[in-house]
Amino acid sequence: MLIASDILKRGRRTIPVPLSKFNTGTHSHDFFLDLTSGLYVHLPFCKRLCSFCELNMVISNDEKLHNEYITSLHLEIKNNLPLKHKINGLYFGGGSPSFLSIPSFKMLIEGIKETLDLSNLSQFIIEYHPDDLDDEKLLFLKSIGVTELRIGIQDFDSTVLKNVNRNPLQFNFEYAKKLGFKLGADFIVGLPHQNKNSMTSMMEKIKNLPFDFVQFYPLKLSSFGEHNFRLLGSGVHLADSEIVEYLQFIHQELLSVFKPHGFGFYSKENLNTRTLMGFVPDEFKNFYGAGVGSFSRMGNLIKQNPVRLNDYTSAIFAKNTSILSKFKYYSLNDEEILAEILFYEKLKNNAVTNPQIFWSDYI
Repeated sequence: MLIASDILKRGRRTIPVPLSKFNTGTHSHDFFLDLTSGLYVHLPFCKRLCSFCELNMVISNDEKLHNEYITSLHLEIKNNLPLKHKINGLYFGGGSPSFLSIPSFKMLIEGIKETLDLSNLSQFIIEYHPDDLDDEKLLFLKSIGVTELRIGIQDFDSTVLKNVNRNPLQFNFEYAKKLGFKLGADFIVGLPHQNKNSMTSMMEKIKNLPFDFVQFYPLKLSSFGEHNFRLLGSGVHLADSEIVEYLQFIHQELLSVFKPHGFGFYSKENLNTRTLMGFVPDEFKNFYGAGVGSFSRMGNLIKQNPVRLNDYTSAIFAKNTSILSKFKYYSLNDEEILAEILFYEKLKNNAVTNPQIFWSDYI
C-alpha cells in the first residue's frame, strides 16, 4: 500500500498522478527548449524474457527491426527538440540497451549528434545486461563517451537467476572499472530461493566489488505479472513481510560502505536525485523521453509516448491527429507539485532513518 493515494507505481517508474488523468494533445517546442537538460532514450529490445519483468520490452534479435526503431527515435528527437539544443545528460534505458550491436549503436549516437549538441555532456548512462559480456562493446561504449554502466544483476546466486530465466553472472566488473566507467548495480528482493544465506553472500560480494552505487527493488507484480511469473515456471515469490525483513538487513549491512538515500538506493557519493527514471544525476531533473512508452518531465509537464511498439512507430511517421493523439500529457498544478515534494521527502526521510517503516508502508 502506498503512503499517498495520488502516487502511481508503474514497474520501476513512479508517476505523480494516475495515468487516467493524462490528456491528449501537443505542446510547443519552445517549452522543451527552455527546460530540457537531459535526454532519455528507451531501447526496448531484449534477448529473452526475465519472468519478473513488467517493463516495456520486445524480445527480438532482428537487427533490421532494431535499426527501423532507431530511425523512429531519430525522427522523434528531430521533431520535438530544437536543432543543436544543448543537453547535459544522456540515458539509454530499456529493455536491454547493451543488447544492440555496435553498428546499431553507431547509427543511434550519430543520429542524435546530428540533431543535438552533446558538447556539454557530463553524464552518459547506459543500462547494461550482464549477459552482454563483450570487451569490444565495452571499449566502443567508452569511445563514444559513456560514463556510467547500470548493470541489472538482480542476484548473484545462479539458482535464483536460473529460476527467473537468466544466465549465471559472468560480467567482468574489474575490467569495466579499469576502463573508467562509473558502475551501478540493480538488485531485486523477493525472488524465489532467496534466503538469509544468499542475502548475506550478496552483501559480501557487493562490498568487495567496485560499485559506485547499488539499488534494491522489492518484487511487486501486477496481476498480469503474477500470471506470467507462474506461467514461466518461476514459482512463488517471497511474501511482503520477508521482503521488508531482507531490505532492513540490507540497509544495516551496507551502511559501512555506502550512504543511504532512500528507496533502496545506496551510493558512495551524494550526486543523485529522484525523477521518473528513478535515481539519476541532476542533469536529468528535466528530461525529454524518446521511444516507446517513454515519459518526459519538464517542470510541471509530464508527457507519455505510446506504449505499444507499432503504435509508437506509426505515430512518429504519421501526420493524422488520430495517431498523434496517442501521445498523452498532464500538467501538475501547484497543489500537486507540493504534494509530490512532500511525498518524496517523507518517503526519503523514513527510508534513511527507519527503512523498516518505509518499506512496510511502500510495499
